[in-house]
Amino acid sequence: MYPAFGNLCPRDIASRAAKRVCDEGRGVGATGKGVYLDFADAIGRLGKDKIAERYGNLCEIYERITGEDPYSVPMRIYPAAHYAMGGLWVDYHLQSTIPGLFVLGEANFSDHGANRLGASALMQGLGDGYFVIPYTLSHYLAQIKPGGVDETHPECVAAKSEAGQRLQKLISIKGKKTVDDFHKELGKVMWEH
Repeated sequence: MYPAFGNLCPRDIASRAAKRVCDEGRGVGATGKGVYLDFADAIGRLGKDKIAERYGNLCEIYERITGEDPYSVPMRIYPAAHYAMGGLWVDYHLQSTIPGLFVLGEANFSDHGANRLGASALMQGLGDGYFVIPYTLSHYLAQIKPGGVDETHPECVAAKSEAGQRLQKLISIKGKKTVDDFHKELGKVMWEH
């Protein structure tokens, strides 16, 4: 399908091609939701030991789940959703095209695009969270000049009304106990039970 890439096409291209084949009704397996991943050529070139060294864990899990030896029978695979999605565009500060909307980790395309793998996506999330966003977000917030609040805005009117009602309810209780009295009684009840 993509001869220029040979067997080295990026995961997003391979994943979309696999999904397209299955959507067209040409998938394999009982559900028709699979394509073959065949190690035969690689085993012929490199030997089974080299393939086992590189993909042994994957092959072992596959055999445990399906009961088929992927070294001798092609594996049936189907792309996970995150291999086919590209993530949101972000700039060097991880800010999207919507000012103030920052996109971290696997949700952005900055490092991996649709070619993400579990471990690298996890590391991207950690790197973004620990090292990038604390500086870029604080820089962004430092540039924001707070504006005045329009007290006639419906949300502002509703919030003031709700706060006023809650305050009146609390004031109208006219309780006789202090907070300390309440905590002492609560402590006794907790101790008894």
